[in-house]
Amino acid sequence: MADKKRQFNVRIDGELVEWLKNYSKDSHRKVPDQLTYILEQEKARAEAEQNPTD
Repeated sequence: MADKKRQFNVRIDGELVEWLKNYSKDSHRKVPDQLTYILEQEKARAEAEQNPTD
């Protein structure tokens, strides 16, 4: 079964929104794609921290 993207609303400080827009533009991504990328990276970092392989 293919993953379905879900939509949800979130309130974010205006300064952070502007930063996200600029970061997205610099990365040649759309804002939702950039936000997904950031969240995926943080998820991977958090999971690695919780489950060290050493």
